[in-house]
Amino acid sequence: MNLIRGGCSFLLVLVLFSCGDNSTAPASRAPIVLKVGASPDLSPAVGAPPAVAAPLVFPALPIYDVVTSVLSPTTTSPAAEEHVAISPTNYCIWVGAISDFGIRGGFNTTKYAVTYNFGDTWQESYLPNNGTTSGSQLLTSDGQQWDFNSDPVVAFDRLGNVYIANLYFNNGDKSNGIYVAKKAVGSAGPLTFTSADILPASVNLNKPIQVDEDKEWIAVDNSTGSSAFQGRVYISWSRFNSNGPGNSRIMVTSSGTQGATWSAPVQVSPVSQNGLVQGSQVAVGPDGTVYVCWLTIVAGGNRMFFSKSTDGGASWSTPASITPTFQEISFTASYRYDSFPSLAVNPNPVSGQAYGEIYVVYPDQPNANSSIKFVRSTDGGTSFSAPVALNDVATSQRLMPSIAVDDRNTLNVCWFDTRNGADAQTYDIYAARGSVSTGSLVWGVSNVRVTPASITIPAGTSFIGDYGGMASSSFDDGVSIWGFAVPVWTGSGGTRILKAAVLGYHP
Repeated sequence: MNLIRGGCSFLLVLVLFSCGDNSTAPASRAPIVLKVGASPDLSPAVGAPPAVAAPLVFPALPIYDVVTSVLSPTTTSPAAEEHVAISPTNYCIWVGAISDFGIRGGFNTTKYAVTYNFGDTWQESYLPNNGTTSGSQLLTSDGQQWDFNSDPVVAFDRLGNVYIANLYFNNGDKSNGIYVAKKAVGSAGPLTFTSADILPASVNLNKPIQVDEDKEWIAVDNSTGSSAFQGRVYISWSRFNSNGPGNSRIMVTSSGTQGATWSAPVQVSPVSQNGLVQGSQVAVGPDGTVYVCWLTIVAGGNRMFFSKSTDGGASWSTPASITPTFQEISFTASYRYDSFPSLAVNPNPVSGQAYGEIYVVYPDQPNANSSIKFVRSTDGGTSFSAPVALNDVATSQRLMPSIAVDDRNTLNVCWFDTRNGADAQTYDIYAARGSVSTGSLVWGVSNVRVTPASITIPAGTSFIGDYGGMASSSFDDGVSIWGFAVPVWTGSGGTRILKAAVLGYHP
């Protein structure tokens, strides 16, 4: 959403091959020892791992090991509203992005960071601007200059391009729009965007009836099967007609030209929900089917609604409710919060079908304490399971869940959790892992605390973001298959920079 001004780590050794593509490595090649937090040895002759380098071990039910507790992709603060993505063709390359308030007089400026070596080192920079002092502006390829940008969301395609979707807006004339920063990511960097790389997707330049774009999300068709829309990029968002009837509605646009041109926006939420919707996310399945989920205010509370397209976004199914009525989270805190959903689709087809399972997580407030609820569809969105709570502690509050699923049928969920604090001003990041590798969905026996120390937000802080982020991937070292997930968040006080962790597992 728009906002204007407003310790010890547990180190575990992983046996990896050098950072490269995600293909299976030949069994005859010697393994490389990579300590997260140290560069991998890429020399041709590498000895066997030391005896202390034991692999990750899990009980019968899947859980995580926190391989490293905190990575710091960025160095400036304050910041909020973070996201991360992992290259689908090279598991060592990640890009994170966050709204930074440390330059240009404290106005929102998207900062991004890239690692080419599994989080060992990072390169950070801001999206294009004409200066860092108060009054300087952000630059886009259409020649516009902007006061603010926010809500960064990151995605990759299989050609090696990274996409960072953002809102851009001006304080004076109320112009606004959605732009996508698009760039090919090399193997070592630097990753540098110019104004020519900031491509307009939907822009409103001070129209008589003011249209405000908000809360966008981005996804790419990275399917490898029979989809006719491979490589197509999709954006969903909330459109507000400030001076017109109906107010908010959920829109979608798509690009078959890697962001150079975009289709005319299509409304996917029904007209009957105008003014009652927010917080959409978009995802693409292994057959190229596109799914959008959003929150709708209904009698007695909220519900999550859902629509899909099988023709590249040209037409959409009749929206349907996928959850029972639930309550918006509500507790005492100085910061803003919401009950927006997080959506993911399994890249592996359901047995005998072309589509993948669909997963949605969201916060619910059934009583004084909130929960992270999970629903699942195994039939392409025709039906969804009854919600189940993923948190293993009933008391305290939970918010901003993120879900990611990898190519090994592993579900990864993280969220902000206040269970260790005296009140909701103090929280940690917790995670849960599930697996459908055996056909049945099995969750770990307990949640895993990701943060090594709790984060306390100063009482005067009103904004910590509207969402968090998590990405996951896997690799094969020729001996074992390994999986990992990367959740991101910010710290507190002067350490409100982009932070990340690596959660390891053995699928």
